[in-house]
Amino acid sequence: MIKSTLQYGELRIAEEVIGMIAMIAVSEVKGVADTVAGIKDELVRAINKRSMPRGIIVTNDEDNGVIIDLKIAVYYDQKLSEVCKNLQAHIKEQVEMMTGITVKEINIMVEQVNFSTQNN
Repeated sequence: MIKSTLQYGELRIAEEVIGMIAMIAVSEVKGVADTVAGIKDELVRAINKRSMPRGIIVTNDEDNGVIIDLKIAVYYDQKLSEVCKNLQAHIKEQVEMMTGITVKEINIMVEQVNFSTQNN
């Protein structure tokens, strides 16, 4: 749970909420096919009974903001460095705009290449 102090009390935002914002942002970036999760990730999710979106892990770095780790699949015909740079910028912008929480890091692991045609 990420906490911040407001004028008349405290605001608490679950890591899962930040994960959902990141998931929506992922779907809005050209070149990204989807987030992906391995068997190990799915097992951890099942054991912890957490509703974090598939392939996204949000860690609260206490007073320094949040760290977002995500695993993605990209379309074959895309320049990976451009896609990842755009993805980092978009996720950071959306999370900070919606929550007011600083995004300290966004670590991206490209795990798959999708050979189907991109709809964007």
